[in-house]
Amino acid sequence: MDAKLVDSALNPMGLDKNDPSADDDIITVTDMHVPVGQSVIVRVSSRDVIHSFGVPNLRIKMDAIPGMEVPQWFTAKTPGQ
Repeated sequence: MDAKLVDSALNPMGLDKNDPSADDDIITVTDMHVPVGQSVIVRVSSRDVIHSFGVPNLRIKMDAIPGMEVPQWFTAKTPGQ
């Protein structure tokens, strides 16, 4: 992701679509689908101020800190968590 590529309507996260490693990157707002029984790493970051990221059903809560990428690792154990 690159701040120079950010466009509020078309590319809010600054995803470089020409980068081959971005082929499996999916960006959604308020929806997150993860596989059951597989480890998932979410890398949370912010461009401006501290934001909060939380998934209450998985008991996850963390802050996105400007200028830092904070990884959060978890495994969903049952569908619909």
